Order: sequence, then structure tokens, then C-alpha cells
Amino acid sequence: MNTKFDQTILFLTGLLITILLLSGCRSSISQSPVLTTEPSVLSTAQKYIQDGQYEQALMVYNQQIQSGKNLDVAYAERGDYYTLTRNFDLALSDYTTSLGIKKSAVVLIDRCNVYQLLSEYDRAITDCTEAAKLDPMQADADIVLSLIYVDQNQLDQARTSINLALQIDPQSAKAYYVLSQIEINSKNLDKAVDDLTKALQIDPTNVTYFWQRGFLYLSLAKIDAAKADMNSVLKYGNPNVDGQVMQQAGSELRALGENP
Repeated sequence: MNTKFDQTILFLTGLLITILLLSGCRSSISQSPVLTTEPSVLSTAQKYIQDGQYEQALMVYNQQIQSGKNLDVAYAERGDYYTLTRNFDLALSDYTTSLGIKKSAVVLIDRCNVYQLLSEYDRAITDCTEAAKLDPMQADADIVLSLIYVDQNQLDQARTSINLALQIDPQSAKAYYVLSQIEINSKNLDKAVDDLTKALQIDPTNVTYFWQRGFLYLSLAKIDAAKADMNSVLKYGNPNVDGQVMQQAGSELRALGENP
């Protein structure tokens, strides 16, 4: 990879962590039926993360685990924290502990996602396949499976998985995002733009979707559209969470003669 386009796509792959964790790949508070107490504790930790107060968030998770309450959820939530902060070994440990307490399709997908990020594809496929069997209506299993196949350049299998995800959840912005990655890898940039536009119709303030579509517009020489999307990144971004992509968007705007 030696072109700016390829380097940028590689950069975006790392941003998927933020998409999957912060746009609802798992939200134990809303999805886990066992969480009947202390929901405000874990939501407080998530608020700390949004505010960039990571040490405080970790303290809340540790205290919840020490309390002995809802341990499957508490370990899974701390696993999300470790994934977001790129402590993948600790994330895997917490997800595995959570699964040992209670088997959950959502947590299997979490662990699958980490294995995918570590390029441990066999383990990732095992977890996401098990998650799909455990909860056939869990579209995120097929979404992460599709990403694994994209990583392996198995684009036909990637399409099969993402089409299954969209059959389960036609309103999944993440699925359209992953479909855009398939189109990018197939060099179908106009189709990728269409998929990102669909994702933004569902999730209209997602800065990663804006940034990638803006960069695609730039690659297609649609400069005004590219500028509009880069400005949307700066408008909707949270510096504590989206700082890297906001920096990239600002750099592109300056290169285009704007002073963001």
C-alpha cells in the first residue's frame, strides 16, 4: 500500500473499534436481561468515556466488579473499555470471564471483534458463528464476519454475510458501512458513496461515515461535497472520542484551502 487512498482506508479500519463500541454493537444496559440493578453505575462509566475521563471510567468498572453484582455485564463492559483503549489482551480476558458466567451472543461478538482486530481469524469466526447460532436475529455477528472476510479479501463471502445482516436488520447503519468497505475493496467507489449515504440516513451524525464519504468524494474529485462532509466531521465530532478523525478532517480541509 503506497497510495494515499490505500493508506487512508487502512487508517479507517482502526476506526471500526469506535463504530462497533460507541454506535451500539453492544449496550449491555439495554440488551442484557440480567442487569436489574445498578444501571446508573455503568452508564456513568460510559459517560466518563465520552468525556475522555478514562481513569474514572475504569474505576467505576472495577468498583462494580468488586461489588459482585451483575458480574457478567460488568466484566463485558470493562472488556469494552479495554477494547476501546486498545488493551486487547485484557479485553479478551474480561470477555472470556463474562462468557464463563453467562453465555451471551453480544459478548461473543465483542470477543469476535477483538480476535478480528488481532487477525486471529479462526477464533473470530468461531465466536461469531456461535453467536449467530445462539441468537439468529443478532445482525452484528454477520457484520463482524463480513469484516473478517474483507480482511482476508474474500469479498464474495463478505457480501454473503453482510446481506444476511441486512436481511436481519435493514436499518443497520453499520451494515451499510461494512458494505461500503466491500465496494471500496472492489474499487466501486460510487457504490461505496451510496452505501455510506444510506448509513448516514440512518445514523446522521456519525463522524466516521462522514469522514470516509468525504474522502471518497475527494478521490472522485467532488470537492464541494468532500468539504461539506469534512466540516460535518468537525461539527459532530467529540474530541475525546473522535480526535484522530477530526484531526484528519481538519488537515484535508486546510489542504483544500479552508481554515476550519
